[in-house]
Amino acid sequence: MFDVILVRHAESQPDWDLPLPAWPLSKRGKAQALDLVAKLEALSPDRILSSPYPRAIDTVQPFAAKHAMTVDIIDDLRERTLSGEVLKPDGAFLDAMRLSFEDVDFCLPGGESVREVAERALGALEAYFHAHGGGRVLASSHGNTITAILAAIDPTVGYEDWETLGNPALRRVCFDGQAWRRAELPTASSPRTRL
Repeated sequence: MFDVILVRHAESQPDWDLPLPAWPLSKRGKAQALDLVAKLEALSPDRILSSPYPRAIDTVQPFAAKHAMTVDIIDDLRERTLSGEVLKPDGAFLDAMRLSFEDVDFCLPGGESVREVAERALGALEAYFHAHGGGRVLASSHGNTITAILAAIDPTVGYEDWETLGNPALRRVCFDGQAWRRAELPTASSPRTRL
């Protein structure tokens, strides 16, 4: 069994003078990453994966450093490209997001559909599973990507789930070698089962 804890990065610092992939964590986001260490420790991950974006890496780096773990970069965990043009978060952006969850094949010119993002991200996770075996991994990624993954597994997931996903946020999915399923996060009282 492959147990994947999806970690949405902590709060980023938007800087429209930088490309979106280069946006760092905000001061608050850095504090959130430190606060996240205890929650991640309770999950006892075996490995850590991350999108190549600094804000995703820096969200799990405090945990990795404390436990002398490496962060394996998986390019296909990167954020979704919504459009070939930079879209600032306004009405047009939100309309495009809503449409993309109503029709998972909808995409703007130069962008990716929800289906395409889910296929690349889940494909990358499955390739990692086949190369490294099961266990529990943290997979630090982005709101659009995580919601696309969840929507591919559970068709009831949609725009509202993306809209309400916080920074940071944790979600869990499992892969048995054949199919994916959503799962509840382990609680402090639930014992760690070796997978």
